[in-house]
Amino acid sequence: MHELLIIIALSIVPISELRGALIYAVTQHIPLSESLLPAILANVLIVLVIYPQLEWLYKACKRFLPPLGRFGDWVFEHTRRKHSASFERFKEFALVILVAIPLPLTGGWTGMAAAFVFGIKQRNALILISSGVALSGLIMAALIQLGYTIF
Repeated sequence: MHELLIIIALSIVPISELRGALIYAVTQHIPLSESLLPAILANVLIVLVIYPQLEWLYKACKRFLPPLGRFGDWVFEHTRRKHSASFERFKEFALVILVAIPLPLTGGWTGMAAAFVFGIKQRNALILISSGVALSGLIMAALIQLGYTIF
């Protein structure tokens, strides 16, 4: 039970997310059959909880922490300017792939940020990010079964 809670906790943390949780599970000799589904569900759950709050959080930062709000505006504008062409070419598929690629700093949290920056409607973003998380879990499980790890 203790290990399951650690897997869930790692799945919701921005840096480790699903990938870190599954790697932890493997190092603790916890079978994928016991760790994969809880890790995917926890990573999807945090997206479902946090993503709807991003607009409110962004506005609060702009109002109460103006320097942070200005920095956020700059980051968003820079990101849109630099990546709009790629995003327009691949549309929503880009978001699924961004989340699904099992590399550090990609995943549900990054997917939430990208969806917010590019103005993807909440319902679509949640479906796309959840799909990417599930696909990432399957990719990680396959890599683990083959004996590979990303980290």
